[in-house]
Amino acid sequence: MFGVLDRVQFVAMREVRMMTCRFVVAGFGVLRRFAMMLGCLVQMLCSFVVMMMNLVLGAHATLLGSRAPDQSSQAHPAKQMSVSCL
Repeated sequence: MFGVLDRVQFVAMREVRMMTCRFVVAGFGVLRRFAMMLGCLVQMLCSFVVMMMNLVLGAHATLLGSRAPDQSSQAHPAKQMSVSCL
């Protein structure tokens, strides 16, 4: 066991601080990438919500538009034109 301890090299405190600084810088890089990924995820979710709202409102407007002529033709029978070939 003492043979292993004899091979251990002592590290100056200056090198330990340098490694700590590098870990902090690497941590900030990971944090920055996580923030960018989270921002992209929020942007995709917002785009999905906008597409779904357009789909729902577009379908709603289409349904209202298809029912509007029926209601107006019932209200005004003169607008209905019947063409007979015989």
